[in-house]
Amino acid sequence: MIVLGVTGAMGAGKSTTTALLAAKGFPVFDCDAVVHELMQKNAFLIKKIGKSFPDCFSKGKINRKKLSDAVSDDVFAIEKLEKTVFPFLIRKRNAFLKKNAACPLVVIDAPTLFENGWDRICDKVLSVTAPPDVLRGRVMQRGGMTAEKYAFLKSRQINEDERLKRSDYVIPSFSGEKDLNERLEKILREILT
Repeated sequence: MIVLGVTGAMGAGKSTTTALLAAKGFPVFDCDAVVHELMQKNAFLIKKIGKSFPDCFSKGKINRKKLSDAVSDDVFAIEKLEKTVFPFLIRKRNAFLKKNAACPLVVIDAPTLFENGWDRICDKVLSVTAPPDVLRGRVMQRGGMTAEKYAFLKSRQINEDERLKRSDYVIPSFSGEKDLNERLEKILREILT
């Protein structure tokens, strides 16, 4: 089994890239989606978050909008949340890898792959990239995003030059899906042969 890490800045096109990989039959572990699922379904995690962020907790559920607002510009709050969620995420990731051990290639979609040291469990790392104005434009279209929140979240990610330097493959996502798919096919041929 080859573990391919897919990463990139916010708005780089990771989701589009991993959707193409999933359509080719490769199992994808989407960190953001798994965290959202854990926050909705894992009772133990929900209680832990509720204790740490009581204003974001009501009737046994986490209000994700309130939680996002609570950590959006507070380094200590976001680190506290990450420390709470991370062990659950690692367990899910390890179960995913074990379940798919017989697959020729599996994908870990992690926006903070390098920041959290997950590149160490990957055989290859693919960074998805786009020009800064494209990144910002894509992210600012998301609901609830502000210029301040974008700047804060961007500051928490590794520098783009460093990310690209540490990656085995770099793929631009701003030339259309056909071009992205062709580039992806070329990378897959190289990895799998």
